[in-house]
Amino acid sequence: MASISEVGHAKNVANFEDLISFCIGYGVTYNPILNAIKVANMNTLKSNASNSLTAAITAHTAFKNSTNSRELAFEPVKKLITKVMAALKASGANDLTISDALTINHKIQGKRGKLTKADAGKKCEQNCSARPTC
Repeated sequence: MASISEVGHAKNVANFEDLISFCIGYGVTYNPILNAIKVANMNTLKSNASNSLTAAITAHTAFKNSTNSRELAFEPVKKLITKVMAALKASGANDLTISDALTINHKIQGKRGKLTKADAGKKCEQNCSARPTC
C-alpha cells in the first residue's frame, strides 16, 4: 500500500503549533537560553506563519479563479480554430500556409511541437522533470 503523508505549508504550521504545545507542556522546566526558541517568540512566529498561510491561500484562490475564467473565455476558440483549419484546407491553400496555420493552431490550443532529430540529442538546461520532452 502506498504511503499517504500530508505535506505542505498548512501541515508545517500545524506541526509548529504541536511543537509549541509540547514546549508549553513542560511548564517552567522549558527555559531555553536562545530567545528564538522561547515560547513567546515561537507564538509570534506561529502567528506570522498563520497570517502568511492565509495570504498565500487567498492569493492562490484569486490566481485559480482568474485562470479558470480565462480558460472558460478561450474554450470556444478551440472549436472555432478547428473549423477555420478545415475551411483553410478545403479552400485549396498551399501546404506552407496550412503548416503555418497549424503551428498557430497548436499555440492557441496549447499543444507542444514534436522534437526533431536534431533536438533529440540535446540536453535540457532547465528542470527536465517538469518537461519530459527535453
